[in-house]
Amino acid sequence: MTQREYRELRRSEAENKLLHALIQHIAQHHEWAGKKRSVDVWKRLLTYSWCRARGESVEMLPALDGNGFDIVYRKTSRLTVAECADLLEYIQAWAAEFGVQFPVDPRQVESIDKAAA
Repeated sequence: MTQREYRELRRSEAENKLLHALIQHIAQHHEWAGKKRSVDVWKRLLTYSWCRARGESVEMLPALDGNGFDIVYRKTSRLTVAECADLLEYIQAWAAEFGVQFPVDPRQVESIDKAAA
């Protein structure tokens, strides 16, 4: 497999933009555990939940400084096109279940959130 073929298996730019737009919309319009969370926190929460739904393990390790635990997570930048599509579907299903309403077709969320900013 050539390096170019390897890269083509990764998520597309369009999928990446949609992924981040959906997560940003959720972060702007939904609270978790009693307060608003950052885009980074939402990305991790949604990705961990998706991994568990797929039967993938999420690893918790003792923190290097000995204070608590840290989660070793899967980077979304390494998702394949199919995995990213599955994660996008999972996020939309999660949002529907928890009452997060996207104003229009999710592919258009990015432009709406930019206009509202």
